[in-house]
Amino acid sequence: MKDVKSATSFFSVAGEAAPGPVKTEPLTDLRPLMDRYLEENHGAMLTRTVVRVVLRTIAAQETKDALSGGNPIINLIFNVGTDVLADQLEQADTRTCFLLPRTVQIARIPVKPGIHSLTVEAHDANGNPLAAHAFDDVEVKAGEKKFLFFASLK
Repeated sequence: MKDVKSATSFFSVAGEAAPGPVKTEPLTDLRPLMDRYLEENHGAMLTRTVVRVVLRTIAAQETKDALSGGNPIINLIFNVGTDVLADQLEQADTRTCFLLPRTVQIARIPVKPGIHSLTVEAHDANGNPLAAHAFDDVEVKAGEKKFLFFASLK
């Protein structure tokens, strides 16, 4: 697992519906959940990796055999190229979870029914704003709970 340090430390919510800027609080930290998942599934992931490497090695060897000809220099180029390609294909797949947040943060703002406007700002550890998003015309009905989402990828 690869941790990517986030510049975003917390969010603040402000607007006519909020009495003042409201700072978010972490609802959950996903790191322990990811650690547990990796620990519980280590054997299965290792087995899949071994099977994939063995099959890729067999396929690379079959490709080398099929492409070999009478010219030793061309054979060498094809063999090295096949090995480089196979090595590049066996990189860790980080696409799956690179958008997973480290924390999910929440701010609760009780409002009266109606249409409201809010601005959410992402802040670094020193409180400096990194990004902002305005939520205009958020309609809240009586007894309704409304969730607004703002992801900071900084």
